[in-house]
Amino acid sequence: GELKNAARQAWSATLGRVSILDVGEGWTDREAEDLRSTFYSSLYRHNTFPRFLTEADPATGAPVHYSAFDASGRTYPGPAATDEGFWDAFRTTYPALSLLYPDLLGTIIAGWLNAYKEAGWLPNWSSPGARNSMVGSYADVIVADAIVKGVRGFNTTLAYEAIRKDAFVTGPNDGRPSHRFSRCGRHRRRGAPAAH
Repeated sequence: GELKNAARQAWSATLGRVSILDVGEGWTDREAEDLRSTFYSSLYRHNTFPRFLTEADPATGAPVHYSAFDASGRTYPGPAATDEGFWDAFRTTYPALSLLYPDLLGTIIAGWLNAYKEAGWLPNWSSPGARNSMVGSYADVIVADAIVKGVRGFNTTLAYEAIRKDAFVTGPNDGRPSHRFSRCGRHRRRGAPAAH
């Protein structure tokens, strides 16, 4: 009843940020409806990741999160965003978020910056915690794009610090989960090799 209606209203508001007025010429009515259905179904799935591991502090109502990087299991202020691998999402999902849902993207990036403060690096495959399963650091691309586009909701000074560290500091190669292992050779060469 009530919960179902609240969920329906929330999804209607989320998906309603985009209105398809015309799918173009050459489509039958049935094909045009199929195109709309495919678009909104994809937009729904687009909005299911990343997930937040954020709760309200019982005393203050402020957002808090359990840190996957704290062995003591403590909670920290602010959001935590998880379940994102970035591999293709950095050039699909996140540019769309910056245009359609910039407020949500700002909260997601604030969650990544919390991971940076707690673990020392921006996540590259937050699940939650760090995983040695992704080359490069596509979060840098997303964060830089959000800064350039003026997305709000996160500390841009801290964000710049994080992406600069990702660019110039080689991570540990001590067997612990860290995605910085792929950078060692690049830093010794002072850049990426040229294509011939």
